Parts: sequence; structure tokens; C-alpha cells
Amino acid sequence: MSVTVSDCLKLPALREARLVAGNSGANRVVTAVSVIEYPKISLMSSDLVVGNEMLISALVYIRDDVDQQCKLMRHLHSLGVACLVLYYVGIFIPEIDRSLLETADSLGFPLIAMPTGRMDFRYSDLITEVMEQVFIDRKQERYYVSEMVSRLSQLPSQHQTMSSVLRLLSDRLHCTLVLADRYLNGKAFAAWPISNQWDYHVILKSFEENRPSATEPMEEYYYGKKVFMWDFPVVSKRDQAFHMFVLDEQGVQTHEDLLQAAEIIELFLNIWNQNHNYEGTDALVHAILSDQPAEKERLAAQMHIDIEPIHTIWILKVTDEAGTPVDGSQRLFCLRQLHQYLKERHKTVIVDTYSKYIVSLSDDSLFEDTELTMAHEFAQKLGAEGFRLEGVVCQGVENTTHARNAYLISDAFLETAHAIYPEKKIFSFGELLFSQKCKSIIDQGDAKVRAEMQCLDKLYNLPDKDNLLRTLCVYLLDAETNTQKTGKLLFLHKNTVKYRLNKIRSTLNYELTQMPETYALYQAAALYRLLHG
Repeated sequence: MSVTVSDCLKLPALREARLVAGNSGANRVVTAVSVIEYPKISLMSSDLVVGNEMLISALVYIRDDVDQQCKLMRHLHSLGVACLVLYYVGIFIPEIDRSLLETADSLGFPLIAMPTGRMDFRYSDLITEVMEQVFIDRKQERYYVSEMVSRLSQLPSQHQTMSSVLRLLSDRLHCTLVLADRYLNGKAFAAWPISNQWDYHVILKSFEENRPSATEPMEEYYYGKKVFMWDFPVVSKRDQAFHMFVLDEQGVQTHEDLLQAAEIIELFLNIWNQNHNYEGTDALVHAILSDQPAEKERLAAQMHIDIEPIHTIWILKVTDEAGTPVDGSQRLFCLRQLHQYLKERHKTVIVDTYSKYIVSLSDDSLFEDTELTMAHEFAQKLGAEGFRLEGVVCQGVENTTHARNAYLISDAFLETAHAIYPEKKIFSFGELLFSQKCKSIIDQGDAKVRAEMQCLDKLYNLPDKDNLLRTLCVYLLDAETNTQKTGKLLFLHKNTVKYRLNKIRSTLNYELTQMPETYALYQAAALYRLLHG
């Protein structure tokens, strides 16, 4: 249940007042009372005037300008104001002009007039009684989602915005609200009181460093003031990983009330957010990897992102050290870390999730380091945090079709690449294509496999064939034909490695580092690993 204009007319402070126009709007909800005695329309915005307010005025400033009075009426209606109560008619305003009455009726905007010619009615009486009714109603109705949705639906379409949602919630809960995306970029704000000038960049930085929870507030000092802070995740059908951050200097918020506030924001994103202002980069990544060029262009333009220079994609999978998939908060932490890491090395960076992967899209590096080098470095950085990173670096991507193919091949053959290169975590796209080819050979049957592995046949007749084949696989596939590295990986002295490699050369009559002969051995070694582990 909510307090309406009709309910207010029954209060003692309005007992002698009359609803002179706009009767069809008598069911409009009233949630606050404000006074306007300098109704300059250019100064009255949705940031100052919140929907569903009862406004009180004597219209002294425009008492002789009926056109301005009508214009004010239309402006208040466009802001979602509940009604206007005119005081001191016959004293300041000689009379209520018919044009004003007709304007109110046409809008369905309630216009209430206090008794004509009397100065013994005080604003404070009406403010006190209306707000008492509002507070009583709020105490009785703990679940306020329905009421808030109703209020939002009554707002003019141009004011059905996230800023309006946060303002309405802030006024109800008497706290400051910040909506931010997964990278903690602020999207919308509402301060309590409205005059409070928060430095949102500082606030969001504090959230990033301290990460309060939705259940237990964190106490933080902000310019000498103690502030209680909460972090509530917000999701919707189209948007991912938004956060409603709550700041309250009194610390009186309840988990139930804040949970409802987050629910209202989610409902808004699902129902009213038709202008896509809050579509995240996840939608752009989806458009690119699902080969939707038109949607890609629309979203890029909406987000003011120049995607023309983007030719590199990282497709990464994150697990913990035991190989268990990470939870949502851990994945978000890794995503933010990657975004920050790449922003220091590229001009254009998009990082988001797609299916089970974290995907980054970027332009050419600002430095001489290769993308593979950077990806290995980032994998080590996450490793220090207790995460295991694996994935693919694809370069030279020219369009959404190329991007889609790169993703599909990476998704299909990442495990095959791991079987061929067990020492590697990050793969080039060329290595994925090679893995795809090897898997295709095996899928064609034994005859094809035997033909491709024929170059290894002479080793099978030797008594130490297992050691020789293992050494060959490590030398070609893991150690990049480096004898010393091969020894480290096999825990062998380098002379032992040299002996085995020389024996392989003389047996097979192949030069192990000379193309194209080496390629045949390289592919045969990969097939051997896929078949024998």
C-alpha cells in the first residue's frame, strides 16, 4: 500500500483545501514533500526534483505570468511530480487562471488550492503530516519492490533512467548508491543527501581494494567521516556483473532492504532498459565471436569503442592450482587483473567472458614484447595469486568470421594441444591448427596414422625404443630442439641427451633440425604422444 494524493487530501492540514483540477491523477503516489518558491524552469531538473513528490508553492515569482504557470505545470508533470499545492491564493496569485486549470486537467496532474485569501496555513503543517503518513506506510510495508516498480512505471519515459531509479531508492533508504560495471567503472550515482559531493573515483577505488560483502558492511573513513559500505551484485538477462555499492554514514541499512534495492535495479535492467545504455562488453564479445558484424558495429558505436585496430584475441581458461574451475568472484578477479594488465600495453582493450572462457580483444602492442610473451607473463602473474591459466593467442584476426573460426578451433582443440604440448599453458593459434591436423589424421584411421608415422619405424626395433621416443618427443615438442632444456625436462645429463639424439639421427637417417625433414618427425612425435600419452 502507498500514500496517494487522495489519502493526503484527508489529512487535517488539507481538510479545507480543494482539488481544483487534474482529478484523474488523484491516485498518484506521494513519497515526499518539497517547497518551490523560485520556480525557474531551467533550474528544475530530474536531479533536483524526484518523481512522486508533492510540491508546495505560492508561485510568487511568476504570480502575474499565466503562461509561465502553465509551462511550469507541464514541466512538473514531465518530471513525475505527484501534485502541486497552491498556498495563499488571492494574496500573491490574484486567482487561479482557467488556462492553468485546463492544463492540469489535460495532463491529469492534481492541482490543490488552499483556502483563498488566508495566510494562517503553514507549509510545515502539511509537510509534517504527509511525511508522517509516508513513514507509517513504509514501516507497515516492508516489501517495497512492487511500490517502486509502480512508481517507475508512472514516470514519463524520458525519466525512466538508471539515475532516476537510484535517486528514488536513495531517497527511500537515505543512503548513497553507486552502480558500477565489473571493472568498477561508475555508471550511475545518487547521493544522500542530494547535496553530498562524493568523489566517486576514490570511493570505487576503495571498493576495489577492500571488497566488502552484501551481508556484512565494511567500515571505511572517507575524508574523516566513517562510512559503512556494502557491495551487492546485480545481474540481468542481457548484462553481467554489475554491482550496487551502498554508502551509509549511519550504518542503519538492513540486508533485506538493500537486497530489494538490488532486485529493483535488476528489474529495471530487464524491463525498462530499452536504449541499451547498460549493455556491457560481454554483448560486444558475443557479437564478435558469434560472427554478427552488424551487431558488432552497433554495440561498438554505442560504447564509443574503435574496434577497427583490433586484430588479436586471447582465449583463456582459468582454474585453481588443482585444476578446479574458479567461482564467479574468482573469475571476476582474474578478468579485472587481465584488463588492467592489457590496458598498460595496448590502446584498445576489451576483456570479458564468453562461455567458459575469459576473452580479450586488443590492437597491436605498444611495446616490442610479443603477444605470446605477454600471455606467458600474465599466466605467471596469476600463478602467484594461486590460479592456473591456459589458453590461446590468436593474431591477424581481420573480421568476425575469422574471430568466430579462431574461437571454435581453440575451443575444440585446446585439450588436443595440451596432450601434444604438456609443458605449455599458452598456445599460439598455429599450434592449435597443428593440433587440429594431428587429430584429423588420427580420426582417418590406422592406415593414415601408419603412413604419417612411418618415419619412426626403425626406432621400434631398438631395445631402448621407449627412451629414444620419449627423448625425441621432448626435444622437438617441448624443448624447441634445445639439448640443455631437454635434459632439464627429462632429468638427464646433457651428454646422455646428446647420445640419444645421435642414436636417433643415425637410426632414422634424419637431421633433427633441418626442414622439411624435421617437420615429418615433429608431426610423427605429436601423433605418438596423442596415441600413447
